[in-house]
Amino acid sequence: MIELEHSLILVGQKRFVIAPNGKADLKGAVRLRVKPGGLREDTQEISGADGAVRTVLGYADAELTAEIQIWDEEELPKLKRLNDLFRPRREQKSYQPVGIVHPAATRWNIKQVYVFALEQTSWTAKDGTTVTLSMREWQPKEKKKTTKTKKVDQSAPAISGSGIPEGIDITAPSKRGVRP
Repeated sequence: MIELEHSLILVGQKRFVIAPNGKADLKGAVRLRVKPGGLREDTQEISGADGAVRTVLGYADAELTAEIQIWDEEELPKLKRLNDLFRPRREQKSYQPVGIVHPAATRWNIKQVYVFALEQTSWTAKDGTTVTLSMREWQPKEKKKTTKTKKVDQSAPAISGSGIPEGIDITAPSKRGVRP
């Protein structure tokens, strides 16, 4: 399990494996931090009363941060492929979700993310470099359920079983002044 905790697999148009050893596209140790999402709510104080009203605004997506520690300088050119595959571009009209495989993401039931930032520290012979991928949980937009409703014409009064329209007061005077 320790080996899996230090590996990260991103699956988009192509698969990209980051692991400390084995058949990895980028050799480095991964530490993934997950800040699980939750409910977003708004609290409004009620004037003249003790307390507040809470309104649920929706679900906040989880935020994930992958810190990749790279010690081998020969791995640095491989960062370009990672950047080309997953870094969002300004000219993109839409962003495609990326599949994620890591034990921490699995624990929180996170299956797809989108990468919104990549950072790299300066290379040193002693410490190597750290690449940080900032990601957010991706969820499809909820489709609003629509039900077909029949529009009722409110201008025409309903007629009861007696034949007299229900919305009319028969004791009131007519608009012309006198009832026949």
